[in-house]
Amino acid sequence: MIRIPILLSILLLVAGANGQGNFNVSGVGLDPPTLSGNCHPTHVHFVGRIIGTGPGPVVYEWLRSDHATSPQHHLRFTKAGPMPVMYDWALSASTRGWVALHVISPRDVKTRNVTFDLNCGR
Repeated sequence: MIRIPILLSILLLVAGANGQGNFNVSGVGLDPPTLSGNCHPTHVHFVGRIIGTGPGPVVYEWLRSDHATSPQHHLRFTKAGPMPVMYDWALSASTRGWVALHVISPRDVKTRNVTFDLNCGR
């Protein structure tokens, strides 16, 4: 009977504390934005991707040049590969800025800052 608790303890250690085995984020990417609208407002649309190594949870956020940070988002991978993520920033004035995708968990990784230049002619 002692073998069952020992075996269970070994399986939990192998699976990891979160029960996801060796799940990790192997990469992140962020494409140049698309702009739509007429400055009343203009939507700056970003498409990024998070690449997971298998099934598991991810926590991420968006960082902006105006020092704003989005709420944390939670994503669950069902298999290995890329998963798209999107972010929109509505602006009503000329702005030169950037956005970055920041994965918080299972490991801290961030894209480069992707810049944009919105000219509203004012």
